[in-house]
Amino acid sequence: MLILKLIRYKSGTDFRPSVMRNVIGYCLQPSKTKIREEIFSVAGQNCVPAIAYDQFMATKASWRKTDGLLFRHYVQSFSPDENITPLQANEIAGEFAAKAWAGYEVLIATHVDRAHIHSHMIVNTVHPDTGKKLHESPDNLKKLRAISDEICRSHGIATLPPYRKTKVHGIGNGEYRKFHIPCSPLRIFRRVICCHDICGKCHPCIFRHGNRCR
Repeated sequence: MLILKLIRYKSGTDFRPSVMRNVIGYCLQPSKTKIREEIFSVAGQNCVPAIAYDQFMATKASWRKTDGLLFRHYVQSFSPDENITPLQANEIAGEFAAKAWAGYEVLIATHVDRAHIHSHMIVNTVHPDTGKKLHESPDNLKKLRAISDEICRSHGIATLPPYRKTKVHGIGNGEYRKFHIPCSPLRIFRRVICCHDICGKCHPCIFRHGNRCR
């Protein structure tokens, strides 16, 4: 099974060249991308991985668009149970990048240092040939997930079911009063549900009704 997610950065940090350089450096770490001797699971769409940062900045400078949002960071994550190799995952990410960001410069680095294989994709927001700035609508992630899912299914890889919004019904004042029971802070504390009831783990410092949880 595969999941596509957008990595969101603290407001303004993805406007800084130093942050983009550090993110690219993180993605290219040999300890995360090395498959075997002299073979690394990295690739580039319209760029050379080893000098991706310099190429990204050169493209921006040539079009005088060195400010604003500098890059987008996406990750394709496969389930640990998925029967897939790092090179296959990298190829799938490459297919996805070609459809999602045709013509843009994209660094693709597949990490193998975790139980789940996952591919990082760093997208330069300035098109090298047209200078067009990448702009994404609020529902863009949904569209990208559809593209990613289509590619994965063509490779026989399971995907998550389509996301559907569910209608949330509110409750009226009468219903609220029926369920609202005034309670003092002390009584609320005594009625705290032990974490054992939720996850099966319990710390000895948690009490219920004045007695230690068992």
